[in-house]
Amino acid sequence: MSNFSNDKKALDFEIINAKNRVISEDEIRQIAEIEHSAEVKKWLVIHLEDTIEKEYSGYKQFFKDLKKEKEAEVLIARINGIILGFLVLWRLEDYMNHVVSVGISVNPNYWGKGVATQLINSAITLAKGIGVKRLEVETIAENWGMRKAAENAGFKFESTKPKRLFKDGKYYDEVTYYLLIEEN
Repeated sequence: MSNFSNDKKALDFEIINAKNRVISEDEIRQIAEIEHSAEVKKWLVIHLEDTIEKEYSGYKQFFKDLKKEKEAEVLIARINGIILGFLVLWRLEDYMNHVVSVGISVNPNYWGKGVATQLINSAITLAKGIGVKRLEVETIAENWGMRKAAENAGFKFESTKPKRLFKDGKYYDEVTYYLLIEEN
């Protein structure tokens, strides 16, 4: 992964909808690198691949199939060809099809620069346009960065589920946030 500046000033980046354009192999590799970085993996509840190449291959297939995928929407934050982070909206099953779960990964070199909050704000706009009524964020209780980003975007704390997650040989509490999408 590239070594980026840790400057705390706000960034002027764009958010793109991955269903509306082809995601290049370089962009997919950058996404895999973000997801595979030790700092990001620390907060992931489910991490499927053990090597960067498997991660890259999995994401390559995911983006190839994305236009046909009805349960997922992907937003990508980028600046000058550099992927800062990405967000996935996952529709829940059948009777909860009006609910989406929000998953975000941000390059650690860009933590604290508003990337997650901007991705969430863009996701709220997208969700309104596709008939979503409720957004949910579930994360490890100690993930203060994700919690702050959700709160900054207007999400409300819903609950703490003690010892709900088992990861790396340890039990973690999970917290849930929600945002109801208003009717226009």
